[in-house]
Amino acid sequence: MPAMSAQNGQPSSLPGSGAGRGSSPLSVVLRPSPASTWALLAQEHFDATPIGDRAHRATLAVVRGDGSVPLAPDAPVAPDAPDAPVVMTGHQLEWWHAGILAKFLAGDALATRAAKGGAGPSRRFQRLWAAVDQDDNDPGVLRVPVVRAGGPGGASPGVVEWNVFTSRAPAGHAPIGFRPVSGVSPVPALEPGARAASGVAEERLSDLRDRLARGAGAGVSLADQIARAICPAGWSYLRASDLLRWSPARSLVAQMASDARACAGAYNQAVRERPEAGLTLLSVPTSDDEIELPLWVVERAGGGKGATPEGGFVRRKALVRDLRRWLDAAPNAAATDGPALAPRALLMTTILRWWACDLFIHGLGGEVYDPVMEAWLAEWLGGGGGKSPRLAPAVTVSATLRLRFDGLENSQLPTLEDVTGASWTAHRARHDPALLDDPSAVERKRALVAQIASLRSRARRDSGARAERRALYRELHALLDASRRSHADALESLTRRAALARERLEEARLLSDRTWWWALHAPADLERLRREIESAAGA
Repeated sequence: MPAMSAQNGQPSSLPGSGAGRGSSPLSVVLRPSPASTWALLAQEHFDATPIGDRAHRATLAVVRGDGSVPLAPDAPVAPDAPDAPVVMTGHQLEWWHAGILAKFLAGDALATRAAKGGAGPSRRFQRLWAAVDQDDNDPGVLRVPVVRAGGPGGASPGVVEWNVFTSRAPAGHAPIGFRPVSGVSPVPALEPGARAASGVAEERLSDLRDRLARGAGAGVSLADQIARAICPAGWSYLRASDLLRWSPARSLVAQMASDARACAGAYNQAVRERPEAGLTLLSVPTSDDEIELPLWVVERAGGGKGATPEGGFVRRKALVRDLRRWLDAAPNAAATDGPALAPRALLMTTILRWWACDLFIHGLGGEVYDPVMEAWLAEWLGGGGGKSPRLAPAVTVSATLRLRFDGLENSQLPTLEDVTGASWTAHRARHDPALLDDPSAVERKRALVAQIASLRSRARRDSGARAERRALYRELHALLDASRRSHADALESLTRRAALARERLEEARLLSDRTWWWALHAPADLERLRREIESAAGA
């Protein structure tokens, strides 16, 4: 399962759930089907990639354990190139839910299948996570599910927030890869009458705190500190903010700067053609220097509006002049020496799928936006007679796994569907005698509605028909008023039920939430998820 080892609490692989109100069934997304072909896709891409192109990977610094290491340092290598396919995924530095974990478990399943010889020659697949540290997300709070005593059912779900770090920058300011490491706060004690919703919570949270504290001494940024704590066993990671220092990526940035108008025009065309991706257009003014390109500039915060505390960094959209200035600087210049560049989403997956891997595992979001990237490159680099890049194949993996709230499996807490249904029934019953078990009123209402409908056309031109129709409407309303009076107690009961359901809506949301940190799930549920993904992948 994302079998977490007792020592480090990190997932070694892929994971499942129970029934009842305290948990929900597992569902897994694996596209395209069958997933059993994915290992072969990766192997075929690797075999078709020239040795010279694969050689780039040997220069891509990744992090495993306590320091930077070349990819697959302990594996046999062809001349200057890793001799095994690379499976990649990417995600932000945060407390992943089971849907994100599923991507890593899929990578583990592919590696397991390859080790059994299912991908042709038996080779150990490399697994690499692109840590999206150029994002300005806030990982400062980890939500801890609890069960509190009291309430109509004797117990109810709740949440306690752990402010994980002793210092915290608000989201929307410095990218997480440019924030300093931080002290780690104690795991919060629970108030009297509350207990952790999961039997493994205390151990998992304590273990995470220990790993974050160790990472404060080893990491160079808050992103590194978190990445070292959450990177799954068997995986390495790279910092996405470092990608543009890589030789092939830097060459692509130079090409974008020299061909900015065509590049931005093709990008915008692809975005317009796929509005469902929700991507924004690049600004393309008349001045070439002012053309926007899909990168971030990360620089020291100034003293103006929106500045961060002294020593902090901010990010802004990159213009051509920023790319030229960056290209003129030393290739390995850090943001402390001057503005740094970092890729935005489409450029990041371009680099990763073009040079860094043989199979890329997307989640549901990437599945929507990555076709925009493919269309952009095809138009920019292919449509004008240039060479359209050969990209690694991409697949989609996600999962929904509801947390099992221990002790609430058989509770009478409403689900979100219950709340919606109770409110709809209470409202609808005032207009539908069938919900009040009033058959005579049902028949009369049906007849009146039919008569009113039959007069619709005539009423447009016949005042007599209009008057008759108004009289029928009055009779219909009187019928419904009488039915409400006759069944006032039933209506009141439905109204009270709906009000109670609304009052407990937040509790229902907690039970239905799929975004709890994956490590808080019961080991048996995670094991079920792992087995399902492994089975689909043919591992």
